[in-house]
Amino acid sequence: MNVSWISAGVLFIPLAVAAVTVVGQIASSRLWPALGIYRTQLIGVALGVPVFGLLTWALWDVPAAGDRTLANAGIYLCFCYVYFHFNNMGETARRIRLLREMASATTPLTCPEILQRYGASEVLGRRMARLLEAGQVVQSGNRLFIANRSASAMVWAVNLVHRIVFGSHRSNPLEGK
Repeated sequence: MNVSWISAGVLFIPLAVAAVTVVGQIASSRLWPALGIYRTQLIGVALGVPVFGLLTWALWDVPAAGDRTLANAGIYLCFCYVYFHFNNMGETARRIRLLREMASATTPLTCPEILQRYGASEVLGRRMARLLEAGQVVQSGNRLFIANRSASAMVWAVNLVHRIVFGSHRSNPLEGK
């Protein structure tokens, strides 16, 4: 099987831009640790997009290579989606958080200590506090509402990708299909 330079180029651009995104996020998280993981990830993407444009402009005759440019953009967008969830899993997955807590404990934790730290109400309370603090959710009386368009857009985008990848969407994963 003979791989042409054009075929290799279709992969080169998104791989190079993905590398810029990762390096940009790592550098910005070390320069400005107070920004947190998600803002520094946005900085990485903001650095990657112009590099995508420059490499596409430098390596392709863009109007004649619209399909390649579209393929590159699709590959890069898929990378960004997977990279976001890779970071998100490391930050929010209870199993990872529990293992990190156990690894950093000075003495081994007992099951009651773990249950006290990671009971369902505690986890839900922390998550709701983060959503309220971030302004993604507002509370009126004892009711909670999605607070802004960006939070609604995130829900919409995740639902759309879920429908594309899995062919369906369940609003409550605990209920059957």
